[in-house]
Amino acid sequence: MDKAILNIRDLTLRGQGIGQAEAGERVFFVDGALPGEIVEAELYKQRSNYNVARLTRIIHPSPERISPTCPVFPECGGCQLRHFSYPAQLRWKEQHLCNTFKNVAGIDLNADTLCLRPIIGMDEPYGYRTKVQFPVGGSAGHPHMGFYRRNSREIVPANVCDVQQPVANHLREVVLELIRSSGMKPWDEERQSGLIRHLMVRCGANTGDVMLIIVVQGNEVPPLDGWFERLESAVADFGAEANSRLKLRCFGVNLHPKRNNVVLGRETRVLGGDPYIEEIINGMRYRLSPGAFFQVNPRQTAVLYNQVLRLLMDSEQTRNSGDPRVASAGQTESVVVDLYCGTGAIALQVAANFVGNNGSGDVVVESGKADTRCNNGKAGLFEKNRPYVIGVDNVAVSIADARANAERNGLADCTEFHIGDAGTWLSAHVAEGLAVSAVIVDPPRSGLEQQLIDTLNAVTLVSRAPERLIYVSCNPATLARDIALLAPRWRIREIQPVDMFPHTTHVECVVLLSKVQN
Repeated sequence: MDKAILNIRDLTLRGQGIGQAEAGERVFFVDGALPGEIVEAELYKQRSNYNVARLTRIIHPSPERISPTCPVFPECGGCQLRHFSYPAQLRWKEQHLCNTFKNVAGIDLNADTLCLRPIIGMDEPYGYRTKVQFPVGGSAGHPHMGFYRRNSREIVPANVCDVQQPVANHLREVVLELIRSSGMKPWDEERQSGLIRHLMVRCGANTGDVMLIIVVQGNEVPPLDGWFERLESAVADFGAEANSRLKLRCFGVNLHPKRNNVVLGRETRVLGGDPYIEEIINGMRYRLSPGAFFQVNPRQTAVLYNQVLRLLMDSEQTRNSGDPRVASAGQTESVVVDLYCGTGAIALQVAANFVGNNGSGDVVVESGKADTRCNNGKAGLFEKNRPYVIGVDNVAVSIADARANAERNGLADCTEFHIGDAGTWLSAHVAEGLAVSAVIVDPPRSGLEQQLIDTLNAVTLVSRAPERLIYVSCNPATLARDIALLAPRWRIREIQPVDMFPHTTHVECVVLLSKVQN
């Protein structure tokens, strides 16, 4: 195969170095290369507008290149940047955000009129993930678990993963032994046969709760006699050795009748403990069901939510002289609407801070206390029991968790949660006269649906329109696309990147947009 000497200038989202030869415009994607390096690479795939090559020699290494501590990097597809120093990862993510906005939306984030804040990283970027899904492979007598090889469905066996909670690594070994002793066959994706598909472990880092779900092919629960007791003991023993309080609070089986690559089926049957675990973020206690979405990095989740509150608070104080519940001059009883609200995570943080303490910006929730927190604000601004924060999501189990979370945190009287499509719900209720002071959106990686973008642009023209939009994004490309589509009616005021997933190319952002005044 042909070899070339390449200057590496950037990274793809898959972690490949992007480079060019000194003489030539052809772009190469090089596995394992880092920005600033000069490398020799061997071509193995040719596309219409780029080549893919494997690294054969590093001629001039980057000073930011480090020896990866993960034994299965780069074979495992979970992390892309284990060979890149953490400070360099953060700098690259900031630059990637700027490049994406420039290329996708034609927006220069470094312009004086825009406020791009430095990315907020982690002091200790390991052991941060509280949810892991291990695919199961091998045979009945020799099962194995791990992670998918990069760009494939082949399982790379992994004994340990240092970005996961340590108890998840321990439970992987215990479940493998239970599978071996049971004689049950792992799922064979190629032959479309077998039973055990995945092991999902979810932890409450601040509560000690552990959830363990076995995903099986079909509609029937297999015989798992004694599994809950064995796993409960394993969790307790591991917690005692690690000097931490851990408890297996939820054990169940997820039934997966379809033959596809989706990890979880629609039905989970609880075989031991409760149908949920709990997590605490910023003093707020959340119930997490097996199928509900929740951020997997609790340390950075607290940072992320605090940034949402800061942006909401700063913009409210600027407009309303410190009273965060008055949407505009002469307008009262307005609400904050949280679209794609999930389990109510952001909505409840807003309710606790803005309603419960007169808008001081300090978290006031004491977990598990059901009190009259919603009525602690200034009298007369709201009708009795009128919601101040409304959450909307199209996943029923998430809304059920959100309502339960509001109850357990004493915020049910000032919040409402509805099942529905974000764009349809917002359009209908604003048309009915709902006064909205701010909208928060936290969509999936695919970004906002066109209907919601159209609605957000249209509502700026009504008399009681929201004046602020806070966009929480996990995908800079769809974020830039959506902001360009919102540009006729909304203007960027501030962007705050947060590193939720160290050692990967992912970057989360919180963006404050204000309504363009006619």
